[in-house]
Amino acid sequence: ERYQGLAAVGFALLVVVIFAKIATFVKNNKHQVYFLLILTVLLGGWYYSQNRVETGQWFEAGRITNRTLGYLRLYYDGNHPNANFYFVGLPTRKAQAWIFPAGSLLDGVWFIYRDDTIKVDKLSTISEGKAILMTSNKAKNFVFAFDKDGNIYAVK
Repeated sequence: ERYQGLAAVGFALLVVVIFAKIATFVKNNKHQVYFLLILTVLLGGWYYSQNRVETGQWFEAGRITNRTLGYLRLYYDGNHPNANFYFVGLPTRKAQAWIFPAGSLLDGVWFIYRDDTIKVDKLSTISEGKAILMTSNKAKNFVFAFDKDGNIYAVK
């Protein structure tokens, strides 16, 4: 979606050219106006429906981000210098909307705690996280996972 601007200009030019070609066949000015209105309504409806879909995707991505950072802030007070936060199943996208692309969760954790000593890492499976919790200092290591809806929970 970031690169649609230039393509939209080309698409608009294509629509104008098509309308001009059709307008040469339709000699009546009143029919040309009706045709333009119908074409505008159809294209506007299509753009509106696509915009609604994309807005929903970005809304859901924002909800996941907000709940994740809110959960970390609410349940882990930030009094854990040198802590390690491990995440399993970290969502990166919701359809076309970005949630946590490379490195952005680390930035979010820093933003809510303002602590450079907290480290953030991703794990592949929950069993890896449980192994870390069993073999290391539980006060310094926290493992979190995400369910299929993007909700975060602590692994114990």
